[in-house]
This record gives sequence, C-alpha cells and structure tokens, in this order.
Amino acid sequence: MKLLHPTSDPYDVMGMYGPGPFRQGVLVDHLHLIPEDRIRNGQNVQWVVTDDGRAWPVLCGEIIGIVTEDGPSDGRCGIPVEPGKGACEGHELQHQEWAQQTEAETIQWERERELMYG
Repeated sequence: MKLLHPTSDPYDVMGMYGPGPFRQGVLVDHLHLIPEDRIRNGQNVQWVVTDDGRAWPVLCGEIIGIVTEDGPSDGRCGIPVEPGKGACEGHELQHQEWAQQTEAETIQWERERELMYG
C-alpha cells in the first residue's frame, strides 16, 4: 500500500503509469510528499532522486481512459511533467482552457456530458 504522508524514500510513492508502454516514476500529485532536496528540474522534465542515486521522472497524474484486452478501464496519464507544471503539456492546456471558461460555457459543457453519458 502506498503511503499518503511525507516520506524520505521516493520509492514509497512510485508506480507504473500510462496506457502502455508503462512509465515508472512519481506522480506530480505526490510531489508534496517528497523532500525538496530530492526533486531536480531538468530542461523539459522534472525528476525525483532516490537513495540509490537513480533519477525517476515526475509523471502526469490526470485520469485517462485505457483500453485493455479485458475491456475499457482507467488509469493515470503517465507522461513526464515539465518543471513548475501541474500536468503534462496536453493536460496543462486543458487546465488553462477550463480556468478561462465563462460560467455559461462550463454549464454548457456539463449539459453536453450529461446528455452523452447520462
């Protein structure tokens, strides 16, 4: 079971994410659990360094649909995250678009989803 409190060992919150091929790393959602001295900023990717000196990417934690041989499922995006971002590039753009919507646009979006998905 994953710990939900601060930890000095990034392996405690590490997992495999994405629709495949899976990527091993730490979700951006869990960065607050990692000591700041373990987080490194690359040019295009943020990293978490473990005790053994390995660097693991910080990954997007947005929930996405995943098609499996057993049928549809869901999981986490798993695309690497740029330093200072809260999600991968695509999901970060979605966050910005959502934040810029008017109340009327948000209501319209919700109504469309309600009609499509019940």
